[in-house]
Formats: sequence, structure tokens, C-alpha cells
Amino acid sequence: MFPFKYLPGRSSWQMLLILMILCLPAILLAQDRLLDIISDELNREMTALKNEETPPYFISYAVSDVHSFSASASFGALTNSNRSDYRTLMVTVRVGDYQFDNSHE
Repeated sequence: MFPFKYLPGRSSWQMLLILMILCLPAILLAQDRLLDIISDELNREMTALKNEETPPYFISYAVSDVHSFSASASFGALTNSNRSDYRTLMVTVRVGDYQFDNSHE
């Protein structure tokens, strides 16, 4: 199953867990980089738009990472498999002020 069978005293699941722990910093670093980019963009937009006639009082970004995998089989044989990875961005901009905000109701 895994090439870890050559390491005495370790099960495949233990080695998989160790591998995941070793990869975690790289995953977190990539997320931090995305957070830095979004934060910089948010600050840039608020600065650029604050001098408009009706400036925004609220801007938010939401990023979703979606990873999916599907597989189908017939009589024990794999007939189809599909992997999909994508990222979506949702932006919310509110103009005016908090007193006229009805998004919390």
C-alpha cells in the first residue's frame, strides 16, 4: 500500500500521520500567504474607496477551497474517477452606514 513497509517498527498509518504532520507547515504557510494577499487587497480597496461620494463602511472577502473526488466501479473494477479542486471568492461591499444596514436582520 505505502512504501513505508521497509521501515521496521512503524505501521503504514503511523508513517502516514508523520508525513501529514511534516506537510502541515507548508499548508499553513500557503494559507498565510493567501491571507496576506487578501488583507493587502482589503486595505488597498478601503483606502482607494474612502474618498468616493458614498464610501463603503464594510468590505469582506471569503475564500473557499473545494476539493472533491468521486469514483465509480462495476463488478469490483474501477470504471470512472474524477478529482476536482477549485477556489471561490465571495466579496461583500456595503455602502452608506451601519444605521441603514439591514443585513443582520
